[in-house]
Amino acid sequence: MAGDIDRGGVFAALVGTIELLTPSERARIQGFIINKFRGDIELLKPGLSFLTERTRLPVLGVVPHISNLLLPDEDGVGLQTRSIKQPKPDGLRIVVVRLPRISNFTDFDPFRSQDGLTLDFIEDPSRIDGADCVIIPGSKNTLEDLRWLNNRGFGSRLKAFQSKAEGMLVGICGGLQMLGQAVSDPHGVESGLGKVDGLGLLDVKTILSAQKMTFQVQAEAAFDGESISVKGYEIHAGETSGQASPFAMISRRNNKAVAIRDGAASKDGAVWGTYIHGIFDSDDFRFAFLNKLRRAKGNQNTPACRPFAQTNEAAIAAFAQTVRESLDMERIMEMIAP
Repeated sequence: MAGDIDRGGVFAALVGTIELLTPSERARIQGFIINKFRGDIELLKPGLSFLTERTRLPVLGVVPHISNLLLPDEDGVGLQTRSIKQPKPDGLRIVVVRLPRISNFTDFDPFRSQDGLTLDFIEDPSRIDGADCVIIPGSKNTLEDLRWLNNRGFGSRLKAFQSKAEGMLVGICGGLQMLGQAVSDPHGVESGLGKVDGLGLLDVKTILSAQKMTFQVQAEAAFDGESISVKGYEIHAGETSGQASPFAMISRRNNKAVAIRDGAASKDGAVWGTYIHGIFDSDDFRFAFLNKLRRAKGNQNTPACRPFAQTNEAAIAAFAQTVRESLDMERIMEMIAP
């Protein structure tokens, strides 16, 4: 059982939890891990002794608090506590609308370690001011979140953002659907709303279907005059179609050759959307995307695009090493051995 000491009250929380468990549940607990500890471990030892004496269970280690840990978060966890950095005058500011039912927000993790960039998750439409790009992310309930957008004033603000050419406007999955003319749910897949008018910024309409589609995909995205290979995955219930040009052509689904239109884009490329989650994990595409934003604000500097996969794996490896060094791994392995 692990407890977060950074929140405070960890010993009371662990003891209280143990005492509330049934005998059969308690028998499954083999020990404790104290997580996110700051400071001198010697000062913590009286508390560790109390915990062991009170519960008759061992403390298997104390994991230190690690600053600037660039690990993917659990879906939906941590957005409320994301720090908001003040952007540098020549830096980029990308805004992600924090929908009430946001999904797959790890789509934006590749930006977190990128130099010269600030990533903000917002719930107030006034904070769009000064953004170089606004992204509407995926949603667990597109119709309800689309209605929320309009009720909060995002609809009118995003239309003004687009009409005044303030920056780029992007939709991922549910965000793509919201950018279109309308989203219909004839089978009541997500809600009983039936149909909700979209933002009307892309000439497409979406009809939700009862069957969810999930695919690993490879595609060619037509972006900024280039054809760029991207990889990612689709997970959505619905078909989007219309007069707008596709954003990309999917060439493989689940490793089978296909030729399928994906997403939509405005004629000037200032508004686009895709069903491909993880598109920003593709280094070449992310580099082209960020450089187009930089050029739009007259900045020709192009900081190196850090390879996301390598950065991510290095962060995971560093964290794993810290955990191994902090815990009694030999004893833990004995506990879990068959």
